[in-house]
Amino acid sequence: MAFMNLIENGCKFSSDHHTQITVKPHSDYVEVLFEDQGIGIAESELDYIFQPFYRATNSHAIKGNGIGLSLTEKIIKLHGGRITVISQLDQGTRFRVDLPSLPGLDEAAAEV
Repeated sequence: MAFMNLIENGCKFSSDHHTQITVKPHSDYVEVLFEDQGIGIAESELDYIFQPFYRATNSHAIKGNGIGLSLTEKIIKLHGGRITVISQLDQGTRFRVDLPSLPGLDEAAAEV
């Protein structure tokens, strides 16, 4: 559900309805990037986007309820991971999710 929300948001807030996903395995964690070329989020609002029911000012014309990113962050934390975001208005948004690798999973097995 967490990854699905990030994909759907990227598509929903981009005129091309596209989200690029990149998976980078590391020795002790897996990095997953979700990038779009959408409307972006103002820097002044980035600290609030994981709060329940918060919606960025420029997103009100697009259907949503502000629950998705809050749940996404909780799910990722429950799996021992973390989520960070970089965004610029009218340029797009990049979410980075780092999740711990499973014991015994090496980089060759994690290639997608």
